[in-house]
Amino acid sequence: MKIHVLYDKSGSIISAGPPMPSTAGAKGPQCGPIPKGHQLAAEFEVPEEFANVAPQDLGPKLIGLEVDTTKAQHRLIVKRR
Repeated sequence: MKIHVLYDKSGSIISAGPPMPSTAGAKGPQCGPIPKGHQLAAEFEVPEEFANVAPQDLGPKLIGLEVDTTKAQHRLIVKRR
């Protein structure tokens, strides 16, 4: 399952939701999270530990996730402790 994530450069998740195209820079109404300032947005595969969670129930579980920004290809991971 994939989700669209808005996050900051440290990997903290700001918001997440179902995958949707970004319309940043488009004329007319815009949809989906649009990064501002130092924010980033990407579509990620949900880690295996959360694969059986229904998309509508994933919100509260995001506390256990972060984006690994240490490599060129960012990825959604279970929070490091």
